[in-house]
Amino acid sequence: MVSRVFQQRELLRIQEAITTFQRALDDLGKAAKRSAQARGLAGFVSERVESLLALARVGEAVLSTILERDRVDLSEIKKIADN
Repeated sequence: MVSRVFQQRELLRIQEAITTFQRALDDLGKAAKRSAQARGLAGFVSERVESLLALARVGEAVLSTILERDRVDLSEIKKIADN
C-alpha cells in the first residue's frame, strides 16, 4: 500500500517537476535570443534549472528503484550521480 502511494503521489510529483523544468529550459532558450542582457540572465537561470532537473531525475530513479525492488542499493544511486 505504501509503495502504491509513493508511485501515485510522489513519483507523479517528481515527473511533473521534470516536465516543468524542461519547459522552463525551453522558455529560457527562447528568451536568450531576445537580447544580450536576456541571454546573460537566461544563461544564469538555465544553469540552476539544469541542476534542479538533474536532481529531479536522480529522485525519480531512486524512487523507481525502491518501488521496483522494495529495497535500496546505494551503488545504483552512485551510478546515476556519476552520469
